[in-house]
Amino acid sequence: MIETRSPQSLMPHQHRQASIGVMTNGRRLQTEPLYVRILISSNLISKHMTIARAYKIWQRVVVDAVVQKHEERVMKEQQHKQTFSSTPRNQWTAWALAAMSVEELEALKSRIS
Repeated sequence: MIETRSPQSLMPHQHRQASIGVMTNGRRLQTEPLYVRILISSNLISKHMTIARAYKIWQRVVVDAVVQKHEERVMKEQQHKQTFSSTPRNQWTAWALAAMSVEELEALKSRIS
């Protein structure tokens, strides 16, 4: 007879077997970098672009004056909610891109292409 234990009763050196197949739970392992996911969600690049090309576009997006202006505005709005040291730079840029209007994103897309 196989002895089954709850995950809480396992010793530190023992590990619970991972679920296999359809019944798996938990977060999906992301294979692409955060900046690629941000650019795709903002519709600035296609899903089929290489990571190297996406990084070159990301570098242009980060230094864009309009994006930096939106970042500063988002930082001021978020100042009372979070500390700046705990938030990565990419997240501020993602929030700035999310705060931009469709027209501003289209203008940004034409500037970086």
